[in-house]
Amino acid sequence: MAKFCKECKEVIYGRSDKKFCDAACRNLYHNRLLKAQDNGVQHIQATIKNNRRILAYLYQNKAQTCVQKTTLEAMGYNFAFHTHEWRNGKSVCVFCLDYGLVMDQEALTIMPFTLP
Repeated sequence: MAKFCKECKEVIYGRSDKKFCDAACRNLYHNRLLKAQDNGVQHIQATIKNNRRILAYLYQNKAQTCVQKTTLEAMGYNFAFHTHEWRNGKSVCVFCLDYGLVMDQEALTIMPFTLP
């Protein structure tokens, strides 16, 4: 009984436990599987990088140290995605890689800062 390659469906010659006809087919098959798994991760990474880019812009532009939440949302900031957070009393510090926000719940203002 003939066995067929998992990628190109050609007849396989050689060992009885062989699954692919050559290394190129094996690589294509596994790369396609990994790409399907990584699509969700790539979306999350892109969102976090976009959030970081917005925070870096605000940090470089020292005139805007306090920003309203609506302004950040208008710039494209997504509050659902961040790398980690730190709580200090009523304030919550949310980080996107090395840039963070101090979110004061009373004033609803956001102050960007960076780690030293």
